[in-house]
Parts: sequence; structure tokens; C-alpha cells
Amino acid sequence: MKGFFSRLAIRLRQRAAFGKGAGRRLNEDIVASMDKWFREKGYCQTDQNMGDVAEQFGMSKDELSWYCHSTYGCGFLSIRKELRIYEAKRLIEENPNLPLNTIGEMVGICDKTNFRRQFFEVAGETPQQWRDRVRQGKSKKKRS
Repeated sequence: MKGFFSRLAIRLRQRAAFGKGAGRRLNEDIVASMDKWFREKGYCQTDQNMGDVAEQFGMSKDELSWYCHSTYGCGFLSIRKELRIYEAKRLIEENPNLPLNTIGEMVGICDKTNFRRQFFEVAGETPQQWRDRVRQGKSKKKRS
């Protein structure tokens, strides 16, 4: 997971110099805003839609969409979903006894059915299956 965020930050910085002309722009201020948003886990906020996030970065929804597609090959909502699920996995590993609906809320997915569905789409298993594997791994480590 650490590698994912490192690659993300590197890509943001690599794009900083791109398009300083009148067309597509992604200047240092925007990159700094995006980098801060990722570091502060802004993607876990439930009350922000894509327009709110784009405005926070100083760009339009279309520019944010273009940037995500050109940089990551997928849309903003897909990126946000992946980030949320990576965070959920981390939280489950650190707090395996925390209720899964609470973890879903902590990562910005308040509906437990939606959380389960999105988790499965990204991780290929349900949050409960992930937690069971985490618990199994921890119990094996204790026996060793």
C-alpha cells in the first residue's frame, strides 16, 4: 500500500510541469493541493462529490476527469474507490475487531452493502473474508 501512495505522489510531481500554457494546466499549486488531499485522506470524506474535489484543486470536473484518465487510465471515482478500499484494508489489519460497517464509514462508504460490493470489486473478496485472512495470519505469527 505504501508503494501505491509513493507512485501516486511521483506521478503528481511528474505532471507538475505539464501544460503550463493556456490549454490543459496542472501547475505546482494544483499538484500540491492534490498531494495534500491524498496525504490527508480527503478521499475518505463522504460529503464531497467530484465537483467539490475539483473545485478544491482549482480545476473543473472535466479537467479533473481528463487528468485522472490521462495519468492513471481510469476515472476519478475509480481512483477514489481504490484508495478507500486500500484504506479499509489497512484499518482491518490494524483493528481486526472493529465492526466492518464502522470501517466502511471511516473510509467514506456509509452503506454497508455498498461497502461490501466496492470492497469485493477492488480486492476480489469481501471485507469479512479479508478480515478472516488477517486474523488467520496473526494467529499463525503468534504460534511461531
